[in-house]
Amino acid sequence: MSMIRCHIHETTIALLLGLLFCFVPISHAQTAVSPVQAASGSATFDHSKTGFLLRDIHTTLKCEQCHVDGIFKNTPKDCAGCHAIGSRVGATPKPVNHVQTTQPCDTCHTSPTSFLVKSFNHVGMTNVAITNGCITCHNGQSFGVVSKPANHFPTLLPCESCHTSTNTFLSWRMDHTGLTSNCASCHSGQFPGVVSKPAAHIVTTADCGVCHNTSTFLGSTYNHSTVVAGSCGTCHLGQQPGVKAQPAFHIPTLGAGNACDACHTATNTGGFTSFLGAMYDHITPMSAGNCSTCHNGAYPGVLGKSSYALHVTTSAQCDTCHTSSNTSNFTTFLGVVYAHQPADVGNCSTCHNGTTATGKPSNHVASTAQCDTCHTSATTANYTTWLGATVAHTAAFLGTSTCASCHNGVSATGKPAYHIPTTAGLDCGNSSCHTATNTSNYTTFFGATFTHVTITTRCDACHNGVSATGKSATHVLTVLDCVSCHTATNTANYTTFLGAVYTHNPNPPTPGSCATCHNGTTATGKPATHMVTTASCDACHTQTNTNNFTTFLGASGAMAHTASMAGTCASCHNGASAKGLSTGHIPVGALSCDGCHAMYNGTTVTTFAPGTMNHALVTATRCDVCHGGAYTTQGLQYGGAQAKVSNHIPTTITAGLDCTTCHTSPTYTSSTGWLQEKMNHNNAQGGGGGGVYCVNCHLSGVTYLGSMQKKSHNGASTAKDCSSSSCHKPLGKTGTAYTVW
Repeated sequence: MSMIRCHIHETTIALLLGLLFCFVPISHAQTAVSPVQAASGSATFDHSKTGFLLRDIHTTLKCEQCHVDGIFKNTPKDCAGCHAIGSRVGATPKPVNHVQTTQPCDTCHTSPTSFLVKSFNHVGMTNVAITNGCITCHNGQSFGVVSKPANHFPTLLPCESCHTSTNTFLSWRMDHTGLTSNCASCHSGQFPGVVSKPAAHIVTTADCGVCHNTSTFLGSTYNHSTVVAGSCGTCHLGQQPGVKAQPAFHIPTLGAGNACDACHTATNTGGFTSFLGAMYDHITPMSAGNCSTCHNGAYPGVLGKSSYALHVTTSAQCDTCHTSSNTSNFTTFLGVVYAHQPADVGNCSTCHNGTTATGKPSNHVASTAQCDTCHTSATTANYTTWLGATVAHTAAFLGTSTCASCHNGVSATGKPAYHIPTTAGLDCGNSSCHTATNTSNYTTFFGATFTHVTITTRCDACHNGVSATGKSATHVLTVLDCVSCHTATNTANYTTFLGAVYTHNPNPPTPGSCATCHNGTTATGKPATHMVTTASCDACHTQTNTNNFTTFLGASGAMAHTASMAGTCASCHNGASAKGLSTGHIPVGALSCDGCHAMYNGTTVTTFAPGTMNHALVTATRCDVCHGGAYTTQGLQYGGAQAKVSNHIPTTITAGLDCTTCHTSPTYTSSTGWLQEKMNHNNAQGGGGGGVYCVNCHLSGVTYLGSMQKKSHNGASTAKDCSSSSCHKPLGKTGTAYTVW
């Protein structure tokens, strides 16, 4: 650089620098200053014309410190161009523990003289505020960056979870979401800025979260569930700030102040959350006759006699009348019973004057008699109620006044609005309805009996559902008067609605209209076991067989059995809807009755007998199921299901095969018996096996029934079989059965 200056005029250098940098924008913006002279030159050179204004530390540098090797072109104008590892200028680079950032140096380092940061701008390159990732810089390793101090409370949460401001670490707020226990790990007094339990806090080893919520320490609720009974005074004696103690106006107690829970129980205080609702136990301790010790009006919330200006005049102690029994163990003043003494008889109005004690109401029957004339000890449960009073309706009383003089609906109960209309002047008790007998000597209105005599109006004039019982919602539709069916005879002289007989009018009714009423709601309908049918009731239940439609019994079975019902007999003939299989009937499984029984002749039922067996319907059943002797009484033809004759050949020789093995056409007649039997000798060819020999059946004189050939052979015996000789050879164990020898 010094050699170049020896040969080139400084004016020329200034011109060259101006040409090199005249179009380059200034990166270190600053207010206008005087031209700066280069440190190594004697002439004045205005460096600002190069586009890079020299200020602060840069005014003291020599030109060659930045323009290395005399190269002026492309000299970096931004900090990082020179202050970076490996740069040509070799200025002090960013240290390895610098915060991670891609921002230009002068964004934070506002003075080129010093690298101290004036203020870090927590706004990203895209003008978006930095709200997370604080630990990237504030990690205790980045040079000059404030990080979490050693006495910070323990947490693994990111900084931004609590520190919401990027300008200061103060004014933070802990997010306690999900934290419900182990509060003392922070709130223990060793961490600055973290609220801890004060010295005057109640004595407890429970975690803070048991009573306090995570938003505030105020309004905490103490869980008394683990408190030892009788130890309330440990906290509730005024020694703990914020903990309620017994007030000065509290009623006198016999305890030492600790046993608050003797009255303030978990139940009446809502789990020890309030002092209200406490119930004093007047039994333990309690001395009879000392009520006024507390109940004198001197203690707030404790009512005394003076609280009731209208209390009866008495000098007796409260529990004389307010006993343990009638006050629910001294928990209420209501229910008190005054013990009426013999001297009180005839003097009721002394107290019962409407002021001191309840008196006669304005609608009381007119009377000058003392209360106990009607309200006797017996009728009022020993003077504990006004209800039950009985007026002695004597003959003299009834003869001089009418019932309505008192029973007018004001002084005494009168006729209700829905009472049946009665003839003018007909009195309640002097009539034949509310008599001394049916009202228990005029003590009740129930039981009155209306005598239906000389009634000329229709029944529904009274029996309309309001004045008297009317037709029910399910009553048959009719415009007839009640008496048409409910006669004097069938209703026991109109004392009941039961027993009425409906006269089917017209008689008989219109055919096919039975279901109009007989639908199970208005009148009796078909029972659940009734045979399935859509026919009208009177198709079977005729006027004749139902005694003029007065009963369902006796209906004939003249069911119109049509040909379309073939195969469906069991849908009705199942033993419930209609007659089913008789006891001991041959097993038929799911076969229909009409396979054997000609049950109908087109329209009308005939009979179940005699029943002709149709073996085509039971081809899948062994013959001996029925023809084994168990069903010989079943059926009228041929003596039932015939069994084998007594001289039948032994069936053991067929190895248990069914009858059809030989009787290939099992049609039985009384003259021919079983036809076309043909012995199947398969498995029955003699040889002596099991004692079976041909001669068992084929020897002359054998009495077994059958058309088998029988021979009297020389030398033949039951111990020597035909096929064992060399003459009569069988065809084999299987194959065509023997027909001839």
